Amino acid sequence: MPTERKPAAGGPSGGDKARKQCELLLRASGMLRRRVAFGRTKLFLDGPVYEELLLARRALHSGYATSLQRCGRGMLSRGRVRRERARRAEEERRRLRVRVRVSRNPSPSPNPNQERRRLAEEAALRRRIAAEEARLREEARVRKAAEDAAAEARLEEEDPYPLPLPPQPLAPYP
Repeated sequence: MPTERKPAAGGPSGGDKARKQCELLLRASGMLRRRVAFGRTKLFLDGPVYEELLLARRALHSGYATSLQRCGRGMLSRGRVRRERARRAEEERRRLRVRVRVSRNPSPSPNPNQERRRLAEEAALRRRIAAEEARLREEARVRKAAEDAAAEARLEEEDPYPLPLPPQPLAPYP
């Protein structure tokens, strides 16, 4: 019982179409004259022909590669900058916490004058911080009051029920 021949890939006569397209492509690239053989479902290329096709493919893709690399490097750089900013912000918060922190159980200092000076500096720093926070709260309160007054003035200027103006008589033509 003889085996039945299967049509080439791509359905009936689909393989012929693909083969013709492949031949046109190879002819246009000048590689058809080299060692190329068409089978029923495969294309057989000699080593140098294959290498030349790979070089052509790489040349076509090099433009895409540079733009993809540019995008990738930009994403990585933005991530690094974001992490560095977060690290610096955390470092600043820690530094401020250490400056403000008052130890509940300070280690005994060999020099009582140094301890008194340190406590006085901490108290002065706490007072400055409290004064700055109070100043900022007062500024925010004044700004909010000014915004509210401006909004209220705008509402008073606008008449919620404007009356239509009477029609003006047209002046005679000179």
